[in-house]
Amino acid sequence: MIFGLVVFFGLLILQGVRIFAKHIDQQNHERRKFYLFVAAELDKMDKIVAEGNQPKEQKEPELLLPTKNWVGRN
Repeated sequence: MIFGLVVFFGLLILQGVRIFAKHIDQQNHERRKFYLFVAAELDKMDKIVAEGNQPKEQKEPELLLPTKNWVGRN
């Protein structure tokens, strides 16, 4: 009788530990997924900032003169 109770409580504790371990594993998975998402977003932002910091070529605007065809006269 006592042996049966010990086995029952042992199995009950084992099941509780399994459920708790699954819960912890799920939290770790969600945390890892979130950190990977944040890292990807930071990489995107770094790329955008790097593109914005590149010096742009300074060239003078070209003067466009209207032609007869542009004005609509033939």
